[in-house]
Amino acid sequence: MSKSKKNSEGIKKLAIWKAAESKASSVLDILVANNTITEDVKAVYLNACTEALLKEEKWETIFASARAHASNDTQIKSSQQKQKKLYKWLDSYLEDYKTLDDAAYAACEKQVVALGFDQIRKFITAYRKEKPKGK
Repeated sequence: MSKSKKNSEGIKKLAIWKAAESKASSVLDILVANNTITEDVKAVYLNACTEALLKEEKWETIFASARAHASNDTQIKSSQQKQKKLYKWLDSYLEDYKTLDDAAYAACEKQVVALGFDQIRKFITAYRKEKPKGK
């Protein structure tokens, strides 16, 4: 292999390593922010990533689970925030509607939360189960 080809291969590997390390770090930052892992665990994972890259293993195999977990945490948190916002709106306005469907249509029209009718209707049903009429 010529010297220039070796240099280009080395530069290519370095670029891939830096990109992978950056991506891994951003994924782990999400896990740290969600209190799923600690900074110490993040450091261990980044070290594993570096070692794997140096051995020319794909870093994605190490972090696929972490990415999925971080994505799931984010989706759960987002869903809980939407539910809280809808529940707050229901506390104030549910009694203004004859049926739960009417309330769900109104929530959709007023864009109380960024959800479809079916999901809003499910949240309203859950709300009613949690907070009976008498309370």
